[in-house]
Amino acid sequence: MNSRLFSLLVSAFLCSTAIFAQSSGRISGVVTDATGSSIPGASIELFLAGGATPLLKSQTGVDGNFFIAGVRPENYDLHIASTGFRKEIIRNIKVDTSLELSLKTIKLEISAAAETVEVSAESAVVQTASAEVATTVTNDQLRRLPSANRSPVGLLLTQAGVSSNARTSTTVNGLRPSFSNVTFDGINIQDNFIRTNSVDYQPNLLLLDQVAEVTLVTSNSNPALGNGAAQINISSPSGSNQYRGGLIWNNRNNIASANTWFNNRNGVARPFLNQNQFGGSIGGPIKKDKLFFYSNYEALRARQQSATTRTILRADARRGIMTYRDNGGSLRQVNVLTAANLTPDARAQRLLADVPGPEFINRNDIGDGLNTGGYSFNIRDNRTRDNVLGKLDYNLSSKHAFAATYTWNRDFDDRPDTSNDYSKTPPVVSEVVSKLFSVSHRWSPSATFTNELRGGFNLAPGVFNTTTQFSDPIIAPTLVGNPLNTFRYQGRNTNTYSAQNNSTWIKNKHTFQFGYQSQLVRVKSFNEAAITPTYTMGLSAGNTLNIDAALPGINAGDRGIANNLLVLQAGIIGSVAQTFNVKDRQSGFVANQAEVRNFTNDNYALYFQDKWKVNRRLTLNLGVR
Repeated sequence: MNSRLFSLLVSAFLCSTAIFAQSSGRISGVVTDATGSSIPGASIELFLAGGATPLLKSQTGVDGNFFIAGVRPENYDLHIASTGFRKEIIRNIKVDTSLELSLKTIKLEISAAAETVEVSAESAVVQTASAEVATTVTNDQLRRLPSANRSPVGLLLTQAGVSSNARTSTTVNGLRPSFSNVTFDGINIQDNFIRTNSVDYQPNLLLLDQVAEVTLVTSNSNPALGNGAAQINISSPSGSNQYRGGLIWNNRNNIASANTWFNNRNGVARPFLNQNQFGGSIGGPIKKDKLFFYSNYEALRARQQSATTRTILRADARRGIMTYRDNGGSLRQVNVLTAANLTPDARAQRLLADVPGPEFINRNDIGDGLNTGGYSFNIRDNRTRDNVLGKLDYNLSSKHAFAATYTWNRDFDDRPDTSNDYSKTPPVVSEVVSKLFSVSHRWSPSATFTNELRGGFNLAPGVFNTTTQFSDPIIAPTLVGNPLNTFRYQGRNTNTYSAQNNSTWIKNKHTFQFGYQSQLVRVKSFNEAAITPTYTMGLSAGNTLNIDAALPGINAGDRGIANNLLVLQAGIIGSVAQTFNVKDRQSGFVANQAEVRNFTNDNYALYFQDKWKVNRRLTLNLGVR
């Protein structure tokens, strides 16, 4: 069987998993003599910077053109040689993620002796081969830009076409956030269940030392890049022929910080903060020019507090006495239970006993000032993160190269924003433990054909755990916050699997790129919200209870407070709600059954592109996906 056909069949067989995007780069150029005539058959060799063994070999075609595909992002030396000409070496050329590096015309000089000319990469590069609008931000640039949380994603805002503000998600060229595709080493890392904030949030939460560079393609992207109008392709660092590493430690605390003006006014203590971010990375050769490794670990330990406010009853209202000003401005007090000829409800009084008393009121700008007030306090807002990355690159020969990346990222985050009770320790914690694996094989059987096979997965659960127990029906009070936190256990497991085969074939003036890519997304979402009966206090339309006669001269707003105080003291129920879910297709609706849903999204794509170099001044890019 033809070896090329065999490779394509194998890749099609392996493509039973999901998302795609090429993460390797490409190099193109043309070689001529001093007169501008093409030099066919010139030897092209690509070395790691400072390396002695070529990683890739190619040669020029009849028109002097050459094209090298499947190149991992890195710095290289390019050697060009032909019999009867001086050998030329272009030093330290940089190949970027997903992009094509187009070199200026390389002119070899005639020479009878073995001579070599060295050229710097800065003078050898010019973009003439692609219409892509793209920018690459490298790790060196990332390190030199300020980053409070060491996240590379936020730095995308420095690029043209990317915009955001404090109220909306980041967009590219004004398109919806879900129109952007974000990959890491060719594997999609988005939350493929909720993509409304896909640029700002990825469950993997990558940090600076896990990223070699970020390429943003805003328009005219290569057909090999699918699943989005804008492409954000992130690549991991690789080891090189030199050992390199580093350690980081960063501390932020509130020792020298000031309290907020509102906290000082309300007598709330300055929120505590002690955040440590630390870690290290190391990479280098296991065998020079052959086998390389890179590893990174980084941790975040944030021990902090955030301020929150609840509404509670003042002393008289806690005893059932409503205070208001009548139409004449006179202060009046009415016992709402007496006015309604009712007695305090025992269960409602047990609920009120768990609400902080009037001595905790420290905000007079919260509530009505007569019956209710504000209680501000600091609540724990800790965060624990661990990020681990390991990568291996193996160059078996100039024809075969392998790479594998594995990341394990954990993020446990207190969620005081989901709390409604009075606890200073939030009962809800979001837990994300994401795992990513990417493996690739680049095969170059000849100077005119390259095949890259890549696959992997990203497992990204997002779970909101709660310590609150829900054994009894929930009572939802009025006027005050519920001392029982009502947020329920919920979340989703989003697994994205990827496989792709990308081929490049050079034929005369044509460079054909074609391939097959698949993305399989498997989501299991679960939610226990509202499965426990909830009794909400209030006056329903069918309740004829009316205490207006006992409230002379009261306005509509205060009348509402009086009615709410009455139902709170007397335990009057205005409505009852409970959600029932099915367990399976035959179960019918089941009490206390969580809502569990399984989603499947399969995406299969074929693409083809012809980069036709009509002449040295005109290149046509024709493609379809």
